[in-house]
Amino acid sequence: GGGKGPRGGARDLPSRWAYCRVRATGTQGPSDAEGALRAALIQVFGLVGGSVPMEVVARLDHGQDVVVRVPSSEAARLQAAAPWCAEVAGRPCHVRIMAVSSSALGVAQLPHESVDLALTGPPEGLG
Repeated sequence: GGGKGPRGGARDLPSRWAYCRVRATGTQGPSDAEGALRAALIQVFGLVGGSVPMEVVARLDHGQDVVVRVPSSEAARLQAAAPWCAEVAGRPCHVRIMAVSSSALGVAQLPHESVDLALTGPPEGLG
């Protein structure tokens, strides 16, 4: 017992929070990125379905990416709605969920180098 789950280990419990690294182009800061996500959620799921608690917890890459914390049960809803964002504050925008993790550090350290290698080919000596 003790509330630790059926196998008795705390690691067997799902995290309460999910952290999503969000890239929002056409926005002017974290509040715009959060507003764009909120608008997309409402557009896709309506006012009640779009009322997902979220909080911007970090800005990354000079403000281009933000880390948003949502209840883990709502992460899939956020991922489904993000592509539907077309504008924020009358300006066109595009929102992509770059990564989802149970820890903020897990999405803050997104390995850009692996993306560059995939686009340019294998490192010298491996191909």
